[in-house]
Amino acid sequence: MKSFFFTSVFCCFSFFLNAQSVLWGAPTELGYGQIISIDLLTCTETVIADNLPPGNFLDFVLMPNGIIYFLGGTQSGSTIVPAVSIPDPANPGSWLALAAIPGPPLGGGMLALNDSIILITTLDVVSTFNINTNELIVLGSIPGFSGFGEMFFYNGQIYTTQSNGGSYPNGTYILNLNPVSLTPSTISGAFLVGVCDQLIDILEYPVQEIDPVTGAANPLCDIFTSNVGGFISTAASPFGSSGPLCDCDTDSGTFSNSSQTITVCGNTPITLPYNNDPTLQADDGLVFVVTSNFILTNFPNNILAVFEDPIIPFQPGLFEPGEYYYVYAIAANQLGAGIDYTDPCREISAPVLIRWDEAPAVTFTQNTQNCAPGGCQSIEVAFTGNAPFTLTYEVRINNVVQSTATQVFNSQSGSLQICPPAGYTGPMEVVSTLLLDAECSCGP
Repeated sequence: MKSFFFTSVFCCFSFFLNAQSVLWGAPTELGYGQIISIDLLTCTETVIADNLPPGNFLDFVLMPNGIIYFLGGTQSGSTIVPAVSIPDPANPGSWLALAAIPGPPLGGGMLALNDSIILITTLDVVSTFNINTNELIVLGSIPGFSGFGEMFFYNGQIYTTQSNGGSYPNGTYILNLNPVSLTPSTISGAFLVGVCDQLIDILEYPVQEIDPVTGAANPLCDIFTSNVGGFISTAASPFGSSGPLCDCDTDSGTFSNSSQTITVCGNTPITLPYNNDPTLQADDGLVFVVTSNFILTNFPNNILAVFEDPIIPFQPGLFEPGEYYYVYAIAANQLGAGIDYTDPCREISAPVLIRWDEAPAVTFTQNTQNCAPGGCQSIEVAFTGNAPFTLTYEVRINNVVQSTATQVFNSQSGSLQICPPAGYTGPMEVVSTLLLDAECSCGP
C-alpha cells in the first residue's frame, strides 16, 4: 500500500458542521489538498482536513459517524486500484484501504445514501459500501458511460454527470439503481450538491443556488475558496437535510434580456424589463437595488439605492453618466419600508446592467460677418459627446422655418453653410432639432 502523509487528525469532525453546510475539496496554493466546510447561512469557511497530498483521491464523503471516506487508489505494481480508504488510525499519515473497487480510477464519485451506505461510481461500475461492515457490493455497470462527475440528490432522484469520453453525450443523468441504468435529465452542472432539495453550485463564483427549471442562480456566499485545480470535489454535509435555508419558497422573479445593457440618454428614468414573476410569502417584500459592482461584494453596504418599483430614476450626485450599474430584484421578509437582508430565505435575481449616457450637445458660432457670394454665411459647430454626430437643424427667419437639413460630422467640430432666401437681408436663426452621437440616440 502506498502511504500518504497528513498533518490533521481525521475523526469526529461533525461538530464543525452546521445545518446546511457543504463541503469542498481542492489543493491549496502550497500544492497540498484540503477539505473545507462552507456554511450556506453565515458564509463562513472551516477547514476540516488539510495537508492532503494532491491526486491521491477522486472524491470524498463525510458520514454522520464523523469519519471522512475517500475514493482513492492503492498501488499494485504499476497499476492503481481504486479503493475506499480512510486515514489509518493505527498508522497516522498512512491510508487504510477498506475495500477495493472494480474498474480503473479514471473517474468516480461518492454519495451518502443514508447513515451507513455510500454509493460509489468508478468509470461505468456502480457499487455500494457499508461503513459498518466494510462490505462492497457491485450493483451493475453502464457500458459506454465514463467520466462520472459529482452525484447529488434532487427531488427523490440520484443524479450523475457524464463529462468526458464514452458513448453517452455530456450532460446530467438520473442514475437508477434497480436495475442500474441512466435516464437523461435537463438539469445542467457537473459540480452540484443537493441540500434539502436545493441544488448548490460551489464550483462557480460565488457559491449559488441553481433553479433546475430556469437555470437562474441565487448567489449565496461571496467567498474565495482555495486555488482551483487538481482535485476538485463537493459533498453535502450529512446534517444538511434540515436547517434555516430549507423549505424556502421565496423567489424574486426574473428580468428579460438580462444579458443586454439598458442605456438611456440624459436624465431619463430607466424602466427595467422585469417579468413581474416573483413568488412571495405573506410576510415577504420585493425591492430593486442598484449597486456599482457584484451584489455580494460588501453586501448590503454596497447598495447605492433601493426602489419599490422596477423604474430607476437618475439621481444626480449618486449616479454618474457613462458608468455601468447593476440592478437586482431581491425578495425577503418585509422589514419596515424595505426588506430584511439577513432573512435566510432571501432570494436574489440575476442582475441587469444599466447606464445613463450624457446627452450630446452642439453650439453654433458665426464664423465671419462678411457674407460669401450669394449671401451665404459659414457657421462653426462644436459638439460634446462621442463622434460621429448626426445633426438635424432648421434655418428660421422670424420663427418661420425656411429650410431643414441633416449633416453627419466625424469629429468634434465642423461648419455649416447657411444661405438666406434670394434678396433677403436681416437676421437668421439656426436651431438644432435632433442630435445623435455614437452612444446616445436622443435630442439636445
